[in-house]
Amino acid sequence: MVNHFPSETKKKRKPWIIQEDKLLKKLVKKFQNERLAWKKISQALKSHGFNRDTKACRERFSNHLDRRYNKANLTDKEIDQLFELIELYGNKWTFIAEQLNNRTDQDIKNKFYAHVKKIIRRLIKVAYQTTESSLIIAKIQPLLISSIYCHDDEDNDKILKIDDQMKALFKQLIRNNKKIQVGVKVDDQTIDQVKIIMNYLGEQNDIYIEKKVNKQAQKVQLMKLKYKRTFKLQQGLDNQQKIIEKIQKKKPIFTTKKVKIEKFQFTAPPPPQMGQTPIPYFQFKSIENMYSCQSYIHPIISTPSFYWGQTQNIFSIDPMLSNSFLFGFQGNQNSYGIWSDKYRVTPD
Repeated sequence: MVNHFPSETKKKRKPWIIQEDKLLKKLVKKFQNERLAWKKISQALKSHGFNRDTKACRERFSNHLDRRYNKANLTDKEIDQLFELIELYGNKWTFIAEQLNNRTDQDIKNKFYAHVKKIIRRLIKVAYQTTESSLIIAKIQPLLISSIYCHDDEDNDKILKIDDQMKALFKQLIRNNKKIQVGVKVDDQTIDQVKIIMNYLGEQNDIYIEKKVNKQAQKVQLMKLKYKRTFKLQQGLDNQQKIIEKIQKKKPIFTTKKVKIEKFQFTAPPPPQMGQTPIPYFQFKSIENMYSCQSYIHPIISTPSFYWGQTQNIFSIDPMLSNSFLFGFQGNQNSYGIWSDKYRVTPD
């Protein structure tokens, strides 16, 4: 179960010191009626060497320093009332705070989840017989627990999808053990339920962290692409500005100052020599290899005639007459049938 929760390096919140609280009270009194008051208060604290953002300043003052609201710990009666209100209204903290003796919504929210974590921590310690219960609870993402107490009809993209049975089991464990004390033993059924719910929370915690890391990586990648496009656009605008300046100063736009002419290799044909005429080259072959002589037997005349042609297949072609010879052409091939004019016969 412990392996389900990967180690994360989180920034530990520095506790507020007395000097910070005193300075915060003075700054609130000075800027409380101004626009963007908390931003100015945060900047003033930073100028004095205290690195606190606007959210930290607002929460510190509202939850601990503002005397108009009740900052006391919740009584047993208020805890019972708080669980009933959450069961009815989910995490509508502003409305719930109005029902609980002049408390702020942030104070009620913080006190409730602190109480829930205390119950889980004690249940883990009993169920697993471990001293690392505080470390395990610290690794559970707060959004995971807050999603359990959200109503399903709430339209919020930040809410995680939690199995309904696991939601009911978790709420039942917390409600039945909301007053558990340190060192108190629980029955075997409760121990089994604690192990089931913690295994499930461990798996969901891993899924959430993986999605969170991937989302951050995608965000970084998009920022890099955006920067690259902006850089290229600016580079193009700078080049255009340089061209405009050259045109205005009547200077050449494109130059080759940075390119050495030696790098270019030019090849030209040699000049022809005077008195010499180039002779085309032909590849000659021996006539014995190209032609063969054989007797030709005409289908009508029995007397063999002389035939001269290439050693190729002979095709039947129409004859063409001349004054002294009858030529038979074989298409585009160089083969000829030659015989005497007196033996000329019109073919069928």
